[in-house]
Amino acid sequence: MRDVNRLLFRAILLWACTSAFGAAFAQEEPALQEVIVTAQKQEQNLQDVPIAITALSGEDLENRGITSFSGVAQSTPSISFSPYPNSSDTLILYMRGQGEANPARVNSNPAVGLYEDGFLIARPNVSTFDLADIERVEVLRGPQGTLYGRNTTGGAVNLVTRKPTGEFGVKESLDFGNRDLYRSLTAVDLPEWRGLAAKVSLLASSIDGYVENAGSSHDYGEQEQRAGRLQLSWKLGPALRADYFFELGTLDSTPIYYHNAALGGLDIHGYIYPAEPREAPDKTYRPIDLPLSKARYDAHGLTLSWSPSEALTIKSLTGYRQIDSHFYQNYAEAFTFAPGMPFSLIGETRLKAHQFSQEFQFIGTAPGSGLRYVAGLYYFKEGGSDRIAQQMPDFFLDQVSLLDAETESSAIYGQLTWTPDILGKKLDLTAGARYTKEDRSGERFQSVNGFVVENGAATGAIADLDFSRFDPSFTAMYHWTDDVDSYAKVATGFRAGGVYAGAGIGSFDQAVFGPERLTSYELGLKSYLFNRRVRLNAAVFYAKYDDMQVNITVDPVSFASAVFNAGKATISGAEFELLAKPVDDLTLSLNYAWLHTRIDRIDAVAGSLFDPAVNPGSPYSVGDNIADVFVIPHAPKSSVEARADYILLRRDSGTLAASLGYRWQDMVYQDSGAGPAVPDRQFNAQPSFGLLDARVTFTRDLPEGRSARISLWGKNVLDEKYPVHVIPSGDGPVPQAGAIAGFYGQAVAWAEPATYGISLSFEF
Repeated sequence: MRDVNRLLFRAILLWACTSAFGAAFAQEEPALQEVIVTAQKQEQNLQDVPIAITALSGEDLENRGITSFSGVAQSTPSISFSPYPNSSDTLILYMRGQGEANPARVNSNPAVGLYEDGFLIARPNVSTFDLADIERVEVLRGPQGTLYGRNTTGGAVNLVTRKPTGEFGVKESLDFGNRDLYRSLTAVDLPEWRGLAAKVSLLASSIDGYVENAGSSHDYGEQEQRAGRLQLSWKLGPALRADYFFELGTLDSTPIYYHNAALGGLDIHGYIYPAEPREAPDKTYRPIDLPLSKARYDAHGLTLSWSPSEALTIKSLTGYRQIDSHFYQNYAEAFTFAPGMPFSLIGETRLKAHQFSQEFQFIGTAPGSGLRYVAGLYYFKEGGSDRIAQQMPDFFLDQVSLLDAETESSAIYGQLTWTPDILGKKLDLTAGARYTKEDRSGERFQSVNGFVVENGAATGAIADLDFSRFDPSFTAMYHWTDDVDSYAKVATGFRAGGVYAGAGIGSFDQAVFGPERLTSYELGLKSYLFNRRVRLNAAVFYAKYDDMQVNITVDPVSFASAVFNAGKATISGAEFELLAKPVDDLTLSLNYAWLHTRIDRIDAVAGSLFDPAVNPGSPYSVGDNIADVFVIPHAPKSSVEARADYILLRRDSGTLAASLGYRWQDMVYQDSGAGPAVPDRQFNAQPSFGLLDARVTFTRDLPEGRSARISLWGKNVLDEKYPVHVIPSGDGPVPQAGAIAGFYGQAVAWAEPATYGISLSFEF
């Protein structure tokens, strides 16, 4: 099957290139439309923005059947992602080798910022929620430390929702598919009244699980969502406008299922464990108690825009968001204490978080000077808690850990672009900077089998951290022609320091680590070719990664770990996006990302298991370079997305169109402890995979501006069997008896099988 996928991809690639360039010269009229983005806090043409951006319009999302962030990530080769093992409402996201391996903790620091209508979504625990009624998605690649600030060393993703139109209108879309898939999205625009426009969007969706529970409890992979959004847009005067949204949503779900092929044939508590090393299991090997996980969120956002003159716009963005996520995972006996010795593991997590933000933006120009500017003040505060309970019935062990955490961050930023009169005003010079001050604190409570071992401040289990960062950037962009631009850029960013929740008992007060820093050097090309029948955008980058946050084991008994700023790394890469419309009815695209990562240095830290004073079995000394024990995780060497959209038939009654998309991703390691010095590190790897999606759509224009469409679609139509997440067995990057312990097996969560269905939509 993998060989078929490779052959299919090469065929699509060859067809795309030969069709695009062979037919383009015969065209006389431009075919590709300009794309407007707000990546720099103001509306600009995509080709005029010196940032590597992938932009997907609402029409693109609809034509590709993308209704979740995982679909956006699949269409963006620079993003690598996998589901979080404990919860189906969270994704592990990496971009350009930057990310967070454990994003579900209340004090985690993702390296990819998620924004909705300009408001930060601090916790990625809702990143699998349905993308309902989206106008466009902008994926900004590379560090965005100047305009977006903390925790954007990998990049940022902007979700821009459709605003109220002020005219009455209704749009309804319905999806039905296998596994009893159902999805309904209703959007109603109300007529404007005294300058006030309103819009209501309602979402309901559900799908059955794909791994059947042998017992009467829930299956693995179930989902049911409900969400609603109210949007108001009020013209308070010729220069003042207010935009407000309120949204809430719920998600009932069950997690992914893990299977360990090495246990095949074993009798475990009277059940024979199946041996399925190559085929994803479709049923649990024994009855499993699996309650529904439940997540809820609600959010408010108020944007006030005042334009006292054509040269200045002042904005105020006030946001509030809270989440309450209660999820369960039953790993059954997928993990082993030693080869052939499985044990049961049950996890339960309750996460609550709330955030408030206030931002003031000043966007304008200095008439006659060639100066454009964006400046702002930003304040953010977040508080929350997570309670993690783990049960190991075979060892009569019940552990509970509760973490309370709080973050307060403030920043001032500015970006100035100057277009001098020299060189025919073709040169743009942009300088930016951001100063951030942040305070973080945490308090932990822990119990083992009902006995309290930490009681927060009463036992000294508290930690505090404050730091500040200055992030400058500089860009030079040259407009060679109306259709060809290039830029050179130096940008910086940082991922916040924090308090490590997994520190050993009695050491939480020392479990603090500082921010890690990234400096990126980038060259980019933005171009239209062949009379705007082809758009080719490309970027190459080289990034230095300092004070890297590294998780290192410190306790030889409990194997507790700590996070140290002990590493340096280099990440380089190249990306290109090719969009071609050789004829009016055919659109071809090819997006490619190449990454090369190298850990330059990680110091063997005193007090860790690499310290012979703590672990006599360590072959290292304090200060030695142990870089060969670690890797940059979720960093595929090559990722490709190829797509063809073709209008098969045009008639007065409507159009018939087909869409074919293919995503390929190279092998990645799932966490950092899988360097070349770690034996059997292949057990920590997710193999390469390729996915093919297909869609056929008939669109009918109806009288009075109404329209209707019907689509037949399939996702993963070749039913590719591949792991979406693996958890290795063994001690991994831990020194023992003069060597690194390594791995001896893995528990695998397999991807969903092929899904297919029908979509119906109409609007008037």
